[in-house]
Amino acid sequence: AQVLAGDCDLGLGYNILQNPGIRVLQAVSVEIGAVVSVSHPLAERSSIKLSDCLPYSMVTGTPSMVIRGLVEHAFSSADISFQPMVESDSIEVMKDFVKSGGCITFLNPFDVTAEITRSEFVYLPLEEKHFPPSQLKLVVRRKGGLENAANRLAEEFRNVMTEMRSN
Repeated sequence: AQVLAGDCDLGLGYNILQNPGIRVLQAVSVEIGAVVSVSHPLAERSSIKLSDCLPYSMVTGTPSMVIRGLVEHAFSSADISFQPMVESDSIEVMKDFVKSGGCITFLNPFDVTAEITRSEFVYLPLEEKHFPPSQLKLVVRRKGGLENAANRLAEEFRNVMTEMRSN
């Protein structure tokens, strides 16, 4: 809405609906997976099943957050009871619990890029496809161009998104 209104030059968000006033500069598919600390027992695995998470404490968003509904839907689709140990309305707090070593959370790779780069977290793709596909989109107003600084920032975002797509 702010991009359409001209209040900002760039928009970055998940599952942005098509709009004739918006142009998509870049889009990348992202999948929610399990996120654990590098010291977690599951960290050595290349992928996991939702049922592999059951012996461990899980941290998730509060019911008001989109991620919470997605996680609950995934566990329900797998016919598994979801019992989080901790709920938070902050992804940063969720990540703090993961850093402590024992908790698992469910996020997409973009949410934890910095922690993965610093070798703090491991992102584990899920073998089952119970989470709906999601797209991260970088958008601008269809009419008008970008100022120099906004154009450079858009290029940086596009480069990062392209790199994430290839990994």
